[in-house]
Amino acid sequence: MNPNSITRREALKIGAGLVIGTIIEVAAADSTPGQSVKASAKILATAKARTNWYTDGWSSPVVTDGETTYGVYVDPNRRPRIVSVTRGKVTDVAVEDGYTFDDDGHNELSMAVDGKGSLHILGNMHNNGLRYWVSRVPRSVEKGFNRRFDAITGSFSYYSFFKNPKGDLFLIARAQALTEYSVPGGRGLGLYKMSPDGSWLARGQVPPSDKGKFPVIYWSATGSKEASYQMFKGDARFDRRGRLHLTLQVFGQKASAQNFVLYARSDDEGITWRRADGTELALPLDMDREGAIPDIIDGRPDARLSDRSGLWVDGKDRPGVTYFLDGTLWLRFHDGKNWQPRIKLMDSRALRSVSLSDRNGTMTLGLGRSLLRLADFSHSPKMVALDANVFRWDRMAPDLEKGFTGIDWNSKTGDWKLVRVEW
Repeated sequence: MNPNSITRREALKIGAGLVIGTIIEVAAADSTPGQSVKASAKILATAKARTNWYTDGWSSPVVTDGETTYGVYVDPNRRPRIVSVTRGKVTDVAVEDGYTFDDDGHNELSMAVDGKGSLHILGNMHNNGLRYWVSRVPRSVEKGFNRRFDAITGSFSYYSFFKNPKGDLFLIARAQALTEYSVPGGRGLGLYKMSPDGSWLARGQVPPSDKGKFPVIYWSATGSKEASYQMFKGDARFDRRGRLHLTLQVFGQKASAQNFVLYARSDDEGITWRRADGTELALPLDMDREGAIPDIIDGRPDARLSDRSGLWVDGKDRPGVTYFLDGTLWLRFHDGKNWQPRIKLMDSRALRSVSLSDRNGTMTLGLGRSLLRLADFSHSPKMVALDANVFRWDRMAPDLEKGFTGIDWNSKTGDWKLVRVEW
């Protein structure tokens, strides 16, 4: 098989148990978690947040910058708020007085701090135009925020920030791809880099459709059986060498659930994309289009995957992809030459998790009331039990060796806690 001209039929065969280019059988090695460690959660701040909203870990609503930890939330009246904690001093203010979110549980908040100290906040975007605020004064929540709703054109969902090793800010989101957002193929996976002047530069290409309008890095004209739907909750992360790694899950043609896990890599911050073996790909990436098919990590036509796959990068800058399939949490990693057979991390019906990797290669998977931690792909993971229920972590934390910050939000009661987890 020539990986440069792989067909859709070959891709389906690969998804059933083989990997592009390397033709490795997907075996089921076992790596049952080792001894459980108990961690303590120190509460930094508390608030009352919106109740009965959908909850997930795709957003980036907490970040630590120097001695200050920031967290964002939506209050019971659906108003966006930001909390800052500096040496025990807590400040809790509205992002914009009088602004109210739509009553939609997908409308979570994400935030980041750029290299100049400006605070960036996204929210209220479930198939909506950009809702984006930037602080007027670096590192200040009291001086207020300016609207930047026109910074990127289109409609967005499932948005989060991340950084490269130099500290440049990036944004990933499901994004409008065609002239109409809700039609088959109307959405893709968008990637954007913030330029020095504060504008956002889109990566990718406009889809090959007569209705193509906006650049995206992944696109498909097909999707779920009901409405050609695609969730496109992508996870992206830079390694220490500056290479950008990406994973996402997709609906194959007329599938009833997400049924394929994909991976691709960029060596130039998202401008061009490759498979893990270096094979360059056409843009936008698309598992249905010859020459644009990324690595297919796992999947089959009748598979039912969770909402998102997760991305790890170890201390040797090797990528690993985690995903839930058939009641099991699996891991596959690339050793620099080939994708290794999948490793069973644990039996779990859990559908949501948050993957974290730090500059030292420590890898963590947040599972709510527990963490799965791994120092190297060749070692068994350890389980860390938490006395908090955390699905929202500081995903840009540089050091995860001793602990990190997160948000424990009980969507039934509205109790919201900004916590520091240590062990």
